[in-house]
Amino acid sequence: MNNIKHRESFEGVCMDDGAQRSSAGLSAYKRYWSCTHSLPELTSSNELFKLGKIVHKSLGKTVIRMPTDDRGNLLEYETEAIDVNLPILFGLDNMKEHRWCVNDVTDEICSQLDPSLKVKLSLKFKHIYLEWLENIIPYSRSGLIRIHLRFAHPTTDNLAELLKRADTENFVKGTKQLPYDTSAICKACQHMESKPYSFQVTMPDIMQFNREVIIALS
Repeated sequence: MNNIKHRESFEGVCMDDGAQRSSAGLSAYKRYWSCTHSLPELTSSNELFKLGKIVHKSLGKTVIRMPTDDRGNLLEYETEAIDVNLPILFGLDNMKEHRWCVNDVTDEICSQLDPSLKVKLSLKFKHIYLEWLENIIPYSRSGLIRIHLRFAHPTTDNLAELLKRADTENFVKGTKQLPYDTSAICKACQHMESKPYSFQVTMPDIMQFNREVIIALS
């Protein structure tokens, strides 16, 4: 991995099944939280990483959030930040934990738990990366539910407009669907939602039913 030349922009997460443990170079981690507008959160860790002949102590444990589609689904996983020139590595430990495997032929991530999950990867720097558009804030569904509750159960259109105002340039069709998915799993919204209109008809009083019983014998 020492031959990788990093860019100033966030390059994504490198899928590296050759790395026994997931890790993130400090400079790559800084570009990650700058790109996603998130705050750096490091908890103390005593993990050690041996790269070549040098042993590096972990700067702390952190969480990386990777979008897996354009409908708000993402994967959160723990990794260690170290002060070396490395990209963010999604290592073998997390691949085994989340049952992910890399298909080198189609350049896709496949899940053994969810066969429908196929995440397209990009080949660059002679390695395979999972990348997404910069300035996309990877909200989780749980985070979106908290926003939904904090704004007192807004209508789907109002919540969609709120997300659009937050990031107009990256507001896509999949983003517009997220408020509907959130409202569908909110018990309060489902309970208070008005019943769908149903067309009702009235029958004349002179018509009567159930006065005759027909028995069919086979």
